[in-house]
Formats: sequence, C-alpha cells, structure tokens
Amino acid sequence: MRFNFNFNSSFLFFRGFFMRRLIIGLICLLFVIQTVSAENRVTNGDFETGDLTGWTSGGNRSYTIEVGTSYAYSGNYGCKLVAEATSDGSSDAWIKQEVDLTDVETLEFYYKIADADGVGLHAFGVFIDSDKVFEDKGGGAGGWKNGSVDVSGYEGVHTIKFKVAGIKSGLDLGYVEVYLDDVVAEGLEFYNVTFYFIDDSTGEYLQGVWLNYSINGELYNATFNSGDKIVVENESTIEIYEAEKYGFVSELEEGGYCLFYTITNDTTIEIHFHPAEGEWHYVELYFQDAETGSLLDNVHLTAKIEYQGETQIIDGIYDYHKTIWVLENSTVLITKAEREGYESELEKEGISLVFIDIQENITYYIKFYEISSEDIYANLHFYFFDSKKNALIPGVNFTLNCEGNVIDSGTYDYEKEYIVERWKTYSWLATKTGYFNASGEIEIGADQDTYTVYVELVPIETPPDTNYTTVSFLVNRSDGYPVSGAVVTLEDISKITNQQGYAYFEVAKNGTYSYIVSAEGYESISGTVEVGTDPVLVEVTLQAMVAPTPTPTSGDSTPSPTSTPGTGTYQPSPSQEQSLSIAIDALYTNAPTLVNLAILVAIMSFLGMITRTLPGGRRRR
Repeated sequence: MRFNFNFNSSFLFFRGFFMRRLIIGLICLLFVIQTVSAENRVTNGDFETGDLTGWTSGGNRSYTIEVGTSYAYSGNYGCKLVAEATSDGSSDAWIKQEVDLTDVETLEFYYKIADADGVGLHAFGVFIDSDKVFEDKGGGAGGWKNGSVDVSGYEGVHTIKFKVAGIKSGLDLGYVEVYLDDVVAEGLEFYNVTFYFIDDSTGEYLQGVWLNYSINGELYNATFNSGDKIVVENESTIEIYEAEKYGFVSELEEGGYCLFYTITNDTTIEIHFHPAEGEWHYVELYFQDAETGSLLDNVHLTAKIEYQGETQIIDGIYDYHKTIWVLENSTVLITKAEREGYESELEKEGISLVFIDIQENITYYIKFYEISSEDIYANLHFYFFDSKKNALIPGVNFTLNCEGNVIDSGTYDYEKEYIVERWKTYSWLATKTGYFNASGEIEIGADQDTYTVYVELVPIETPPDTNYTTVSFLVNRSDGYPVSGAVVTLEDISKITNQQGYAYFEVAKNGTYSYIVSAEGYESISGTVEVGTDPVLVEVTLQAMVAPTPTPTSGDSTPSPTSTPGTGTYQPSPSQEQSLSIAIDALYTNAPTLVNLAILVAIMSFLGMITRTLPGGRRRR
C-alpha cells in the first residue's frame, strides 16, 4: 500500500520507551579487563633508586640536598632539602625535572617541614616553569602534609621544581629543612573500545546496528558498523542495554540481559545476532526520467524502514534502481530522491512516499523532471570599490570559494562576473596592497537572474607623523548596506561617515581608545579598540531602533545598477544622489574641525531629511 504525505506532516517512531525504563531490572553480564596502573610521568618521584636519578639539583650559599631512608613518607627513600641564610644573604635549595603534563589532572606530593627557624624567614614552594603554583611559608615544623596542584591547563613538557629557601631579613637569618616524597603526575589513559556484530547464521559481520548504552552512567544511543571504535578514559564503565538491527534478533533481546564492562585496556566487544523469523518482501525503486523513460544513475536516496519499533536508515547514492528487502508488515518511508540537473516528484510535489504494512513485493518508479540550465545557474557580479573615494579600482586579488572548494582566483580590474550554480553559498576574499582585506559570503537562490555584490576595500591610511597610526571605521546596517552620515567619536574627536560608511582617525601608536558610533534611527554602539603600531580597521553594525524602509531589491544581494527593469532595482536620480554625496563628503573632509558633537547632531538631522528622500542605495556584503 502506498501513500503520499506532505513533508509538513510529523512522523514519530518510538523505540520501546517503556522497555528502556525497565532495563534496570535486566541482568548485566560483567566483564572486567585486567587492571593496569596509570602512568606516573615523574621519573623517580618516590626516590626509590636511593639517589636523585631523573632529577637535577642545585642551590646557592648554604644548602644541602640528599636522598636517604630517614626522609621517606612511604617506601624506603625520600629526599631532604635544607637551606640556611647566611650573613651574605638568603639561601635556597631545589630539585627539578621536565615532565610531560599532557592529559595530567593534578601534581601530587607529600612533604614535611622537619625543622625551621625564624617566623616568616623560610619557605617551601613548587614551580611549573617560572610560575609559583604552591607555597608553604613561614610556619613551624610539623608532620607530613599532602600537596596538590591542578595542572589540567598545561599541555606538553614543562619543568617541575621543588624549592626551599632560608631568608635573610636584616640581622635575622632563616633556616628550613623539608622532606619530600611520592611526587606523582599521573597522565589520563585512554583506550579504544571496538565493536563487532556477528551474524551467527553466516559468521559475517553486520553493519548499521543501533546501540543504547552508557559510559560512566551517561546515556547515549547511536548506530555503529562492525569495526567502529569509541575512545574512553581508563577505568570507564560501559553498559550496553539494547542492540538492535532490522531483520535480526540480538543476544541481548533474546537473553533479556545487558552487558557491563570496566575498561582498563584496549577492548573488543562482540555482540551476536541471528535472523528474525518471518516473511520477506522487497520494495524495488526505479529512478526514471519522466520525459524519456530512461533510467537515471547517481541518485541520492534516503529512506527509513520501521518494524515493531526497530528502525533502519538507508542513505546512499544508487544507479538506476534500489532494492529494499523488508519483513512482512514493515513500513518504508522514502524521504529524499535527488539527482543533479533533475527535480524528483518528491521535490516537485513536496511529498514523501510511504509504503505501509507491506505484505507483498512492490515495484515503483520515482519520476524525475529535467531542470533547464536557466533554473540551475545564475550570474554573480562583483564590483571592487575604494571605500574612501567611492570609485571602482583595478588590480584586486580576488578568490571565490564554494563549499570549501576554490572556484576561481586571480587579479581583476574593477569587476568580475561568474556563472554559478543556484542553491549554494559562495564565499569570497578580496585583497590589494594598501587596503584592508575584505571578505564575505552570499547565498544564491532562485529569486533573480543576476546577483550583484559591491566589495568595499578600505584604504590603509598612513599619517605623516611616524609616531601615529590610523583607525578606520566601516559602519553598516544589519542588512549589509553602509550607513552614511553616522557620527563616529573616537575619544574626543568626532567624524561623519561618507557614502560608504567610512571614516578614519589618526591616533598615537600603542594605545587603547574608546569609541561610540551613532546615527539617527539606530541604536548607538560603543567599544574600545587596542592599537599597536599597525593601522586598524573597526567594522561596526548598527541595529535600527525601528526597522528602516527596506531598499527595494530582489534576493539577498545588491542588484546591479544596470539590471534590467522590472527586477525591483532602483537607481537614485543623479540630482538626489549627487546632492547627498556632496553634502556627506564635504562634511567628511572637514570633520577634523568639527569637534562640537552638538553641531554634528544638528547636521545629522539635516542629512536624515535628505536620506529619507532616497529609496535606493548600495548594499555591501
């Protein structure tokens, strides 16, 4: 039986929810792999060699370092470090070694201040490289203490140093004697857990097995193929509650138990299956050109099979046809059938195909309709502009990418046009010596024949005073169009953006500057910019207080001024555009003398009246 369903319909398939709630009562078979101890990254951290093997030692003035049986916290040996200040100054003693701290959580050790003189005149500390990460300072003698340092933020090899100091303060001389033992930096160990699913009737491995399992009590479910692996920490626990594959019965289902593993080594887990009993039928799908009747290759098909709460997913590329074998009373849902250059009946009608309670063999032809080249491709036109001069510029290095692949890369004058596929997203990068890099992306749909992008390249200004550099601002609306006439205030200097939303400032090098950007009808934005020795570009996006009247366009990109009539394109009349350009660019040129923000706000109100008469503009992507 076949039904057509609209994609807006919801289909929920449940996997025995209540059965999972009862798995607590299942018997779990326990597997414990032989335990192995974690690796201590510290060489001779317990000093059981009876010497300083693995360690480098040193100090200055009056100090002693030795390994002996009287200094041990556990085992036979420990290390003693003594430092005594002299009249010449403070003394210290230290031992150190390089340790790989990758995947190490904590550095643990035991120490004992066996003797000390002078309150505040002695110290015991631990260093990682030059950073002091632990200190016991100024107290008197006492018993053994456990020291612990969080080193989870370190990666790679670092120097671990234990140091004692006797401090000279005026005529007071400090003395300290510290015992050290059991220095441990255990790395986390990870092991591979590999799954194999075996068909007992043939001995072959099965693919596409759904598992419901937990790792250290955290629940997961996923579909695995034989040979797939997961990686877990040493001593992790894995419980497998359910193992399901369409058309088969697992040992867990048949025996009513789950599997429990404690992982302390690389582990292989085998789960056995046998074929389910019942009648089998097939659903034979052919991929047919609706006009010629010929069969098509390279069709991407996705389908879902449901049977007694179990699910199997089919997702692949097939030539001419696909045969799906199912148990009687199964349901097959065909959700996708796609081929380049064609539109399937599923796409055309917005439906899925459903075969419910299958009780016989089924043959079905999925119709595909060829798409004309006009429907597949669109024009993508780039123009390269100088944001300061509002002029097209030559010699732009331009790269166009699509879905990670380079479509084109070259140097072009003023513009570049492409023919591109629809329903894809294209990203671009434009560079030119003396300009900041510009980049963006655009999605090509089906709403227009030509998509136009104006690439705004911001010039890198060079002040005559070498103690100064520049901060350039590019101000845009949230939809990508430039905001002309915006007031940009950097510290106590204000400027107005030109038609391309551009303004720049000369500032002293190596400083931090605060700024605020405002424009009539938009929320103001403030921030800070850190300036070194090189010019800096700040891109600001203003959000409208009340959404401005949208510029009439077609699609997501700016239409070309030369687009054909009827596409929703608007080109401002020369008199309007020229008036606004002269007003804004004149203000931009003379802005350094306009330090009174009130004057700028008044001018902005005037500009607002002008801009409201212009329904068009240029969008920057």
